[in-house]
Amino acid sequence: MQKGLPDADWTAFQIGLKPTLRMKMEPARAERMQTQLREQGIAAVTSHSPLRFGTQAPQTVVYVARSVAQAEALRAAEARTLAGIEHVEAHRQVGALLGYPACCVEAFVERLAHEVPHAHEDWAAARAALAATRTNPSYKLNTLLWPARTLLVSFYPCRYDCDRALGYATRLLVALARRAPAETAQLALALAVRVIIAPDGARAILRGDERVAVGKAPLSPSDPSQLVTVSFASPDGN
Repeated sequence: MQKGLPDADWTAFQIGLKPTLRMKMEPARAERMQTQLREQGIAAVTSHSPLRFGTQAPQTVVYVARSVAQAEALRAAEARTLAGIEHVEAHRQVGALLGYPACCVEAFVERLAHEVPHAHEDWAAARAALAATRTNPSYKLNTLLWPARTLLVSFYPCRYDCDRALGYATRLLVALARRAPAETAQLALALAVRVIIAPDGARAILRGDERVAVGKAPLSPSDPSQLVTVSFASPDGN
């Protein structure tokens, strides 16, 4: 995230785009965060034990909501996804509780049913979203700069021109611009790049002919046709 820019997910929660919020952190910090949120009148519960996501070290998750019942529902649904219990419906519930567009949640669930073995999730999501896109991919929906924490939305869009996802992203962008206009403009420019991503998740990020140092440098797959290239349109539409 751009330096000085408010956290996008927290802002989305504050303006009502997200009914709930989840934050991963070290266990000791999670306890302090839970206490601070409750003192502010915000419902918060933590995962029953530290959780492992991918190759990351185990972290405690703080589930934030407007009611304890909502926070506990998100915690329970995510626990089912990680345990493989009621896998599909649990993912749908997590997506709905986090305020993600239903079409984007369904696209995510569909990919789960047809996972490419050993493929990076960013690559699979980009390939599917690009194939479904009808117009220019919008910079507002660029989630491929996650390694640098540069992103506006925290869900994979079903298409890079999805109306519902763009509605979410636009409302959030307006809210961020009111709080930090210069930093929000910098974020928009940072997202308007061309991304080339390989099945293993290695990627190149280019602005014009300049390579931006984000993620692993590409890219020598055994089958170059498996590379996915997404050119995200700039804020002025070019």
